[in-house]
Amino acid sequence: GQPHNSLLYQRITAVDDTQMPPADSGKKLTAEQKRLLERWILNGAEWGEHWSFVVPQRPPVPAVESTWCQNAVDNFILTEMSGNKLQPSPAADKVTLLRRITLDLTGLPPTPKEVDA
Repeated sequence: GQPHNSLLYQRITAVDDTQMPPADSGKKLTAEQKRLLERWILNGAEWGEHWSFVVPQRPPVPAVESTWCQNAVDNFILTEMSGNKLQPSPAADKVTLLRRITLDLTGLPPTPKEVDA
């Protein structure tokens, strides 16, 4: 709550070699940026915990009535699709699935022998 006691504020307003960012860095703060930081400090300088230290929370799984959903991820997907007036595509047959996977893995379509297997 006291900018003049804040090391951050002292550094951004310094005119000596302790100034941050350094004068020769070419990254000078504007007067408005300095005022913004000063107001932030005056208001208590609330600093949230870094996202990487926050324990992830599982969101509630949306309730949907559909036989299409096979796991919780499908519930989220179907909820978003429904909100955008979309519907899942019909299930693909085995030949189509084989074609998709071989194109993904090799960049080539399956051979007739692979299709017949």
